[in-house]
Parts: sequence; C-alpha cells; structure tokens
Amino acid sequence: MTVTSAYLNRISEDIHNRINRVLINGEIEADILNVSFTDNQATLVIGGIGQLSAITLVEVFDETDNKLSEKTLNIAISTMEIIELEMSWEVQNT
Repeated sequence: MTVTSAYLNRISEDIHNRINRVLINGEIEADILNVSFTDNQATLVIGGIGQLSAITLVEVFDETDNKLSEKTLNIAISTMEIIELEMSWEVQNT
C-alpha cells in the first residue's frame, strides 16, 4: 500500500499541533521557541536551557501530557552557556 504525500503531510501537521511541553533531564521545562512543519517534517526549537552540566534526556509531551517523543543524549554544557536545541521528525512511507 502506498501512502500519499498529502497523508504524510497531515501526520507532520498533527505532530506540530500536538507539541505542548518539553522536559530536559526529566525535570526542567524548556521554553518552546518555535514549532513548524513543512511537507512531511515537523521541527521543534527549544531554548532557555541553562545552569546544567549536561543534557541527557529530552522528552516532548502533548496537551494531555502524553509523551510524543524522547531522545537520550550526552551533551556536556559549560556553566555559562545557554542552549538552544532543534529536533525534527520526518514522516516517511516505509
């Protein structure tokens, strides 16, 4: 079965619309700076992440606090740095 590009676009738009909250390391809420989508890709930019020595986990939640995505990382941060992260989801027909 072939999935149409219009359907893939609709899924990426749904992801875009549902992103509501982002947690860093399971406890620090990050500022959502931008959420966008084009074609079959949704992109999230978060910022205001400071006063951490490392980022080990990024979790993305929807408006009803269901987890949409999580990413395990190992990013060391200088004590004076303020971080912005960009995450993207590409919807594909497999």
